[in-house]
Amino acid sequence: MQQEEADKSKQDTKQLTELEEFLLSAPTFSEKQLAEIEKTRVYINQWQTK
Repeated sequence: MQQEEADKSKQDTKQLTELEEFLLSAPTFSEKQLAEIEKTRVYINQWQTK
């Protein structure tokens, strides 16, 4: 029973590590893209409140 729990813990840790590696290597937005997203959100919010 303890061995199964240890194996599951190791597998969970490995999966978490793989997820962390994926997230850290994923593409990110540039400052210009973030500004455009924010501007678009403002327009959408204005449109929703009309």
